Amino acid sequence: LSQTINTNGVDDLHLNIAAFQGEFTGSGSTINANQFETVDQLYVRVSDGGSNSADLVVDSGIWGDGLAVNGIGVTSPVASGWIALPDWADDASGITIELGFESNQGVEDYFVDRVTLATPEVVLDQDFAPGGSLADWTLSPADRFSFVSVQDGAAQNQDALMIAGGGASNVKTLQRTLNVAGLPDLAIDVTAFQGQYNGNNNAVTVNQFENVDLFLIEASVDGTNFVSVYQDNGPFGNGVDDTGPANTTPASTGLIQLPAALQNQAQLTIRLSVGTNVGSEDVFIQNITIKPNPKFFSTVGLSDGSTPVPTANTSVVGRNIFYNGSVHDGDVQASVNDDLAIATDKSALLPGQTATSDSYTSYSNGINGIMIDIASLRSTQLTASDFEVKVGNDNNPAAWSLESLISSVTIRPGDGIDGSDRVTLLFEPESIVNTWIEIRVLANTNTGLDSDDVFYFGNWIGETGNDSTTSVDASDRILVNNNQTSVFDPLATTINPYDFNRDGKVDGIDRLLSLNSQTSIFSHLTLITAPEIEANYSA
Repeated sequence: LSQTINTNGVDDLHLNIAAFQGEFTGSGSTINANQFETVDQLYVRVSDGGSNSADLVVDSGIWGDGLAVNGIGVTSPVASGWIALPDWADDASGITIELGFESNQGVEDYFVDRVTLATPEVVLDQDFAPGGSLADWTLSPADRFSFVSVQDGAAQNQDALMIAGGGASNVKTLQRTLNVAGLPDLAIDVTAFQGQYNGNNNAVTVNQFENVDLFLIEASVDGTNFVSVYQDNGPFGNGVDDTGPANTTPASTGLIQLPAALQNQAQLTIRLSVGTNVGSEDVFIQNITIKPNPKFFSTVGLSDGSTPVPTANTSVVGRNIFYNGSVHDGDVQASVNDDLAIATDKSALLPGQTATSDSYTSYSNGINGIMIDIASLRSTQLTASDFEVKVGNDNNPAAWSLESLISSVTIRPGDGIDGSDRVTLLFEPESIVNTWIEIRVLANTNTGLDSDDVFYFGNWIGETGNDSTTSVDASDRILVNNNQTSVFDPLATTINPYDFNRDGKVDGIDRLLSLNSQTSIFSHLTLITAPEIEANYSA
């Protein structure tokens, strides 16, 4: 499994892989529970297409020899932890990452959940070690924590913070508040394990070295109301039972992106809650990492030879305005019929451009439907909070009023340009008339954009676009009169400049709409110049 990536401008890259091994039944996309295990063999190679090539992993770490055939059925992909790439992979026009898998049984398959490239820039990188300081942490109960250096088979000298067990009802927490102002797209990674500490020579009993029974990661903006980030659903599941392997190392959650509600905050409080099912067992937390702005690419595919589909960088590839509730789409709901109502003669005004008649409509319902095509959209659960809408009619969009006008957000996967996802924003009829609208698609964990995408559309009812101004006057009404349709004519199309109410006819109603929307030197649509900003625009 391979992908080539442009790393221009990025130094000191590290790689993290989350995967598991199991037997795919081919029925209902389920995995046979008694075959759910870690990967028997994992290989990672990086090359630059020239003379540089390096094998970074060959059957090492948590991938080891798996958990045997009777692996647990309630876990999720296990992450490799961060693997440093060679120096020549930094700032390169193209490096290729290759992943190789091998199982001990032909019936088993491999499932790659995610692959992450990131730099070492961190908000927090807490490696717990004997003698370390916990001054910034709140421990509850405080007398149940200690630093140790544990040894168990191949897991030599694993420095960790020990949280003494107390049975399933005795959950303990580790908490810290962090300054994260100005740091976008945060993600957290925690490495931990469970075992029985015998207090002798800092050793952990071999047959108790296992995954954590109860593991919960939460975060809060105010330190009081916590949001669940990760709960007992990863390698921390229900453990490997008390005969866990003796040659493992602490399991990592992999980099988990924090929910949108926790992004772009001044500070965050991170809380870890852990527990064991047996009072004599202890939990050992080795590392907690929080990173801003990680770069993800994911692949989907099985070991049966099917082709993996890499996820490219997220980008906006299409911006359209359409006449919702017109004769062309036939209803006011978001549906595939809306594509028939797209104003194909209109295009979004982008930053740095000056408006022409190509960027505004004359629809009597105003601006009530926008489509945005997003390639490699991160989430199919977008809401109005993933967008910002401003309304105004002058050359200072920064001062325009921020409005809560979006009435619905609908996503049609694969229906956009080149198979992109089509996002439809609806607005109430006549809520945005005779003005401009600024749409900002926010760069966040839901959209996956690296930077906000901003564009503009305008509207002035009755404007035919007959000259270089936006005036609505007698000349527009004359054009309507001269282009009236009859019952014998086909429906007026979406590009007909005289059908203002978009009912498929040019008639007296359109003349009246033009008359009622006459402009003056004090009241007309301004041909704005959109301000320049840094954004990831695609033609």
